[in-house]
Amino acid sequence: MMMPDNSQRDATGRFQPGCRPGPGNPTSARSQHRMHIFRDSFSDEDIAALAKSLLEQALAGDMKAAQLLLDKLLPDTCEAELEQRLDEIERLLREGEK
Repeated sequence: MMMPDNSQRDATGRFQPGCRPGPGNPTSARSQHRMHIFRDSFSDEDIAALAKSLLEQALAGDMKAAQLLLDKLLPDTCEAELEQRLDEIERLLREGEK
């Protein structure tokens, strides 16, 4: 097994200033490029038509369409709770600064 080159790290294992970054993940870069191409192929009108169609299906009783809409439109309960807590912490911090 090949040992990593630790000559560019400090005593705590962190990279030292001026250390060149690695090449990254080329597979991820390709996937990201393809996703941009895919997203750019939709116009605003296309997206609006898809949303309207999905809404009509949900209102007609299609539970998968309703679930998809609600999952995308309503924030996750956990995320909403975290946002509320962060707002409260920020408010308390602002009050403490006065």
